[in-house]
Amino acid sequence: MLNQLTSQISRKAAFVVAVVTAAASPRSWTQAQAATISGIALFSNILPTLQQMTSVPILLPSSVNYEIPLYAYISPNAGPTYGMNSAATPVTSSRYIVTVGTTSTCDVRVSCAYATIAGFSPGDAEVPALLGTSTTTLNNGSTAYFAVADCSGAHCGDASLAWRYGGYSYIILGKGMLLSDLQTLANAMVPPNQLQ
Repeated sequence: MLNQLTSQISRKAAFVVAVVTAAASPRSWTQAQAATISGIALFSNILPTLQQMTSVPILLPSSVNYEIPLYAYISPNAGPTYGMNSAATPVTSSRYIVTVGTTSTCDVRVSCAYATIAGFSPGDAEVPALLGTSTTTLNNGSTAYFAVADCSGAHCGDASLAWRYGGYSYIILGKGMLLSDLQTLANAMVPPNQLQ
């Protein structure tokens, strides 16, 4: 009986260690996904707002890989979370910030946030710096700057990929994502009229 109890405790401890290790390590989202959602299906609920409120050329992924359902929305908490001025509005004439999460009411500061996609005009006060630990070239010829996620704590932070295209700045942030994941999303970015 004691051996059986010890065995059960050991299996539970091993499971907890595996879950904590997986949560604290970046992984490839594109390799782990079981399905793909089209960009029009994911972003159709927010496109009218974006098109009415911003003059930044909107680019969104034409498709996104996922394991569980994803929702796109405009989060009022996006500004302070991503190092922007705490009073920054997610959608203005000079910027847009879209959050993709695993629930329709996800706050970008918690683990339900999958990615954040943003575009900025050159004069916007919140334009992100093009900083990173490495660079890559996107399909459109732009040089993109990758900043690795900080996974030193209990969970992984956001990795980022930032680039300029047509005079505008774009950035994708993803929870614990690898360069390959962010590059896949960036290479899938198209204007709304090309979303399928």
